[in-house]
Amino acid sequence: VGLRGGIGTGKSTVSDLFAAKAVVIVDADIAARRIVEPGRPAYNAIVEYFGDDVLQNNGILNRAKLRVLVFKDEAKRLFLESQTRGPIVQDLLDEVANAESPYAILVLSTG
Repeated sequence: VGLRGGIGTGKSTVSDLFAAKAVVIVDADIAARRIVEPGRPAYNAIVEYFGDDVLQNNGILNRAKLRVLVFKDEAKRLFLESQTRGPIVQDLLDEVANAESPYAILVLSTG
């Protein structure tokens, strides 16, 4: 089952109702954060391409700074997408495959 919508459309409210019934929730936003954790391949590629300037002091990716860089430069945005899209999809597929409920809720943000 898929839930799709922009900010404030109720995705979290609806997914919380399913989670209360022990249905696995697979959230693309969480997958997007997970695949850029330190040491992960996408993280390593991003740091190699953009440099340490996109890191916080603790080594975590500074998503706000990265966002500014990629929205100003199409080539940088395309590079970032090339490094993250596949791993995000794979992470989502893995989560669904490992779901211990009869079905899973896939949460996707738009806009």
